[in-house]
Amino acid sequence: GPFLGRTVFQVNDAKRTFSKLTWRAGIDYDSPLGLVFASVSTGYKAGGFNDGCETGTAPGCALPAAALYYDPETLTAYEAGFKFRISPEFRLNGTVFKYDYKGLQLSQVANVCGGPCQVTTNAAVAKVDGVELDAQFQPADNFQIRMALNYLDARYDVFIPTPGVDLGGRRFVRKQKWS
Repeated sequence: GPFLGRTVFQVNDAKRTFSKLTWRAGIDYDSPLGLVFASVSTGYKAGGFNDGCETGTAPGCALPAAALYYDPETLTAYEAGFKFRISPEFRLNGTVFKYDYKGLQLSQVANVCGGPCQVTTNAAVAKVDGVELDAQFQPADNFQIRMALNYLDARYDVFIPTPGVDLGGRRFVRKQKWS
């Protein structure tokens, strides 16, 4: 059919450039029972921008820079654990870990684009500590029992989403402590 035209509701012309070198160091030991290991690593998620354009950069652009752009997220992860084969029928694995986030990126619904829209923001500093245990018992070829226990303490260390609202010390939403 005939081309009816196109309507532009919002200009999306923001741009940013990010880069960072990440690394990992680890050690392991093959004991008589199985593997024992530890590692330290870093992670990185680039910053970016939400839909829209910064006020004053083009006609119709109405987002302040604070609502448009978000910063990179960095992570330092510490992990230690074991993978033991106690017998041919029984395996036991365990891990302890600690994650230190800076600039944790969060998605939320906000009223910054002329109505409700999903935006990404940074949550300053967050910490996650945890322990995972899992066991597998297989007394026969066609019979297996698996068990797992997880503890997770995921919390914001520093997070002030708006002036006067301090979420420091609060747990992440949708992260249960035990499973």
